[in-house]
Amino acid sequence: MIFTQKLGSLEGMSAERAIRTVANYVRALQEQLEYTLTTLDSDNVIEIDTGRTSVSAADGGTATGERILVKGNGGAAFSVEKTQSGGIVLRMTADDGGDIFSAGSGSGVIELRSRGALALDGGSW
Repeated sequence: MIFTQKLGSLEGMSAERAIRTVANYVRALQEQLEYTLTTLDSDNVIEIDTGRTSVSAADGGTATGERILVKGNGGAAFSVEKTQSGGIVLRMTADDGGDIFSAGSGSGVIELRSRGALALDGGSW
């Protein structure tokens, strides 16, 4: 919580004292907000609501409410997306944008495209 101080009641105060009290309260809020905004970094951020905020990385990766995208060198990418029906889709894309791998929680189908390879216990197909 950023603002820890409450204004309190102004009843029974003279107009001059009430104005001074409000001015001091606003000044304290300003100082708290300024401190928070100038010290905000990854050490003190606990949670980011990706439904309201899009998080992006310098390499073009993003995290939004429905999708996480990680980009590699030359345009290769890995993404996890929530579908309209509430399922999850995993997708890996090659440097030129062609799909290598995709899997969806709704269908249970895993697709390896022409560039994909499968390795199980040291064997490859």
